[in-house]
Amino acid sequence: GVGEPENAPLVGNVRQDLTEWQVKHANLMLSNVK
Repeated sequence: GVGEPENAPLVGNVRQDLTEWQVKHANLMLSNVK
């Protein structure tokens, strides 16, 4: 939670993975729209 620096790297990795998933998902959505 807040005030726990040891969790910072984990949060960063999760956020990065989530971003990559969002990009892939967005590409699939755009492909389906076409």
